[in-house]
Amino acid sequence: MKRIFIFCSMCFLFFACKKELTLDEKSVKRCKENMEFTCTGPLGDFYFSGKINGEDFCVSADMETLWDSGKPWISNGIWTGTTTPTSDPTLSPGATPFASYYAFSFNPPTDNFNGTGLSKEFAPRIEIQTPYILDSIVYPDIEYFKRFIKEGDLVLRSDDTKGATRASGFNFTIGWGCAMLPGYDYYKETRPLAIPQVGIGLTPLTGKQDNAVFRISELTISGVPGYRVYDITFEIECDLYYASANNGHRYYGRLEDGIFKTQVVMP
Repeated sequence: MKRIFIFCSMCFLFFACKKELTLDEKSVKRCKENMEFTCTGPLGDFYFSGKINGEDFCVSADMETLWDSGKPWISNGIWTGTTTPTSDPTLSPGATPFASYYAFSFNPPTDNFNGTGLSKEFAPRIEIQTPYILDSIVYPDIEYFKRFIKEGDLVLRSDDTKGATRASGFNFTIGWGCAMLPGYDYYKETRPLAIPQVGIGLTPLTGKQDNAVFRISELTISGVPGYRVYDITFEIECDLYYASANNGHRYYGRLEDGIFKTQVVMP
């Protein structure tokens, strides 16, 4: 009887001391448990497709798709900001230079209620980022293409990519945005213009790679008067890890047969 009492007391202490999850942690857990990996319907002209842990996964979007149409949509363009690459040997430790890069994205459908354009929950956003240009100048789009968009093998940044920095390697991410608890419907009714969100991301950046593939397999440049048209096909195979330290950068799975096909039109 004494042994039973001691065992039960230990059980009580374990459950009594078990940490209660914060609202943020509960929201992230909900988002993680509901990430959608699906591939239904025919692919359009522009798409991402592949297998994650052996399961088919794809997103397809047309150039004509508008952000409020309820369908996935394409967003290609320059992003800017500051960065603190303390591990970059070309910069002084602690330096915070201005940086810019070009991103190719497939965005999730949006709910355009009240003009907010909030992304649909549990639908993925897939993005390829060029290497950064560490400069105070934001260059014309064509400069990023001249520097980085070339047919053939490219450097994919990861935890063990030797010599690769933000300025020399590409990044690839799959991300999900979700409303914080008590959930999307609650905030849509109570505060539609300021719905708090959490996110989950998968990337090769935060882990080691075994036989990663990252290349531009097709690059066609054509044009109409006054414009250049770039048709680009990336091929991607890599190990994916959680992007956030909150998830311990843990291994998620393997992306195989990844194809990212997009188009960019610029003056």
